[in-house]
Amino acid sequence: MQLTIWGRSSSSNTQKVLWVLRELGLGFKLIPASARLGSTSEFLGSGPAFGVVDTDEYAAMNPTRLIPTLKDCSRSDEDSVIVFESHSIVRYLAMAYGPHLYGSTAAGMARASMWMDWALAGNDYSPSFGSANHHLIDEVARTPMTKRNLDVVSRAHIMYCDKLAMAEAELGRTGAPWLSGGADMTLADVPLGVELNRWSLCLHACRRDGVDVCDLSGRKVVFPRLQEYYARLLERPAFRAQVYNQERRHQRLEGQLGWPGTE
Repeated sequence: MQLTIWGRSSSSNTQKVLWVLRELGLGFKLIPASARLGSTSEFLGSGPAFGVVDTDEYAAMNPTRLIPTLKDCSRSDEDSVIVFESHSIVRYLAMAYGPHLYGSTAAGMARASMWMDWALAGNDYSPSFGSANHHLIDEVARTPMTKRNLDVVSRAHIMYCDKLAMAEAELGRTGAPWLSGGADMTLADVPLGVELNRWSLCLHACRRDGVDVCDLSGRKVVFPRLQEYYARLLERPAFRAQVYNQERRHQRLEGQLGWPGTE
């Protein structure tokens, strides 16, 4: 196999890479790797993690010991390309195998990269997908319902809404179907699509368990353009297979679920 991914299908960062691989029709081998969860650990600490990331061999490829990591042996094993960090990986895949995902121009890559970097931005003083994602998924999918900290869930939802508001405004400003302002999906949509899906399914999971996060937090979901955007994502077989279905299994959700509050 020319392309090998180390990661975990329930990891949102791994999902970004798996989505782009499927979008490009590329074959790959996924090697389970994680310091936090494994095949039998439904909740954090409930079973052994996949591991691998704690080995010297993995650290030689990825000194951060995080996931995902890509190895491309399309030329030869001796001349392989190793990339870590999910956004760097999907940029590499697009440049090597699918330049249409950034418009095949430097300007197109810049437009996509701006929104990819925006998705990573944020800190204690401004909304952050990273913080919101980590706290929401750990409480909703990786902690037993009876032990959830609903204050953490509420704050994470509010932070998601604050961050998503900018994407909602941008889609309204351009009137375009996709985030970078064009008629076709680009790399700009990969981080946003994965984050939007995780947030949406977390709200569904909470509602399944008897908690309406919008009522709990006082923050309603009023994003009409993102609702249409999410529907477009769900029409893409690669997104549905590698992001939506993987996340739905992770959160133990059944049935076909759309925008939160519309089912």
